[in-house]
Amino acid sequence: MIRYSDHAVKRMDERSILREGVETAIRNPLELVLARHGRRAVCSLLPGGKILVVIYEQEEEDFIVVTAVKTNREGARRVGFTRI
Repeated sequence: MIRYSDHAVKRMDERSILREGVETAIRNPLELVLARHGRRAVCSLLPGGKILVVIYEQEEEDFIVVTAVKTNREGARRVGFTRI
């Protein structure tokens, strides 16, 4: 199950990021990297060439989305993605 922190919902609203895109990134990521504090980061391509980066925590079968951001290749590389 995919759940969303209050922070994630707020940031997604501010950034016009749809839950559908976040869930697609988690289920079918282009790449997965380890992030700070034991979290994971995944990315997927959006129409228009932007990249969606989703940071989440995993608790057993649940994914808790911490935040999501649209970025470019350079921004995604700063997070740690190398295969984009």
